[in-house]
Order: sequence, then structure tokens, then C-alpha cells
Amino acid sequence: MSNNFHPNWASSPSSTILDILKDKNISIEGFANKLNRDVNFVHDLLYGSVVINNELAQMLEKSIGATTNFWLKREYHYRESINRLTSAEEQKWITELPYKEMQKLGWIPNTKDILNSCLNFFGVPDIWTWKIKYSQLIRQTSFRTSYTFQSKFLSVCSWLRKGEIECSKINLQKFNSELFKSKLTALRL
Repeated sequence: MSNNFHPNWASSPSSTILDILKDKNISIEGFANKLNRDVNFVHDLLYGSVVINNELAQMLEKSIGATTNFWLKREYHYRESINRLTSAEEQKWITELPYKEMQKLGWIPNTKDILNSCLNFFGVPDIWTWKIKYSQLIRQTSFRTSYTFQSKFLSVCSWLRKGEIECSKINLQKFNSELFKSKLTALRL
């Protein structure tokens, strides 16, 4: 019997890891300790930017269970799904991005490698990482919308990213609540 099921999504090993951590009531910090790695490594693992190799699969087996072979197969199937879906998804993502305007504004270089220029602009290695990062960002962001003007999700994300980039260039002093209160009083007058 052949397997003809080819969904238009990919399930990462991180979803399995998160389920196991939840079931075993293990925190991210506790998981990092079990792996003898830092929390940043665990976050990278959960975002899918760390490939599960044989060594990591053995560490997962020892720290949260399932066999080394299970983790290697889980990683293989995930990466296989990503490769199958990537080309179509990348094309769709690029056509929905306002990349021509981004080039005109000087946000990305005017090059034929639009995909990598856009990925670099957003600071992500692939569109799957972009989807995770920006779907969370949009859920956490509140901004005014209009009933008369339909905003485009990828355009909004582009402007939010440009704001992040510009804000990262600003050297700010440490927040001083007393100074803030004094300036706030002056602004009210």
C-alpha cells in the first residue's frame, strides 16, 4: 500500500517536543537543563532552525523519551515535507509581499534573488520560520484598522519589520520613571 497523503502543511518535531514537555510538566528551562544546553538553543530547536541529528536525537531520547530512531524519522519527514512545500509556498509568499515597493524604498536590494533579499530583511532563514515569528507578532500587535480600506497582511508585516529595524538603530537611555512623569506633566499643559 502506498502513502498518497501529501498535506499542504508540515508538522515539525517541535510540536511533538512541546506536547511531551506539557505532558511531563517540564519547563523550557528544565528541558534546556536536561539537554545540557542553554534556553536559546531550545528556542532555536522549537522554531525548527536546529536540525535534529543523531547526537541530538540521542539527547532527546534520554531527556524526554521516544527512541533516537523516532526523532531522526520525525526530523526526516518534517524536512521532506518542507522541501516539497517550499517552492510553491515561497512563490505565493513573494507574490503577496510588496517587494517592488520595498525595493523602491531601499529596504531590500534591487536584485533577482528576491526571496533571499526578503528573508534577510525579515531576519529569518526560511518562510516557515517567518510564518511562526510573524503570526505570533500579529496576534500580539494592536493597531487601528479601517472598514473602508482593506489592509494586506504581508504589507503590514513589512512595515512592522521596518519599524523594528529603525528602532534597533536608536540608542536609548535606560527608562527613568521620574523623568517620564515630569515630562508628562509638562506635556499636559
